[in-house]
Amino acid sequence: MCYYASGGQTAGTVFIRKDNNLPALKALLSSNLLPDRFVINNTNLNDALCYLGWSTDMNAEGAVEYIYFEYEKWFTDSEKTLDVIARFVEPGVIIEMTGDDNAHWAYAFKNGTMQEFSGVLTYPGLDEFLKGNRND
Repeated sequence: MCYYASGGQTAGTVFIRKDNNLPALKALLSSNLLPDRFVINNTNLNDALCYLGWSTDMNAEGAVEYIYFEYEKWFTDSEKTLDVIARFVEPGVIIEMTGDDNAHWAYAFKNGTMQEFSGVLTYPGLDEFLKGNRND
């Protein structure tokens, strides 16, 4: 059975600055998350992240501006990828995720570290708004 998840960056204007692209790629290459065919001379950070399930948007300066995980199979390496590159991620970045079972979690980055948080989706005022409907 597969687990599917989707989500993306909800805070932070840049995920990884251009000057950290190569160090982040080197960290991924030395982590054993990528197959041997990924060699530093013929790949880039975007390709490596894409192979590991993450899509990115690059800005004109060459920084990874935004990262997201579209409804794809979630696997252990998806989270490990973020952990490996955490030291290169800009402080204050938050990635919010939703699983196919409606689970919610987020990854927050600060001082070169990543922390995972579990959560629930709430809509303050929704129950009050719906109170008194004819179907109650």
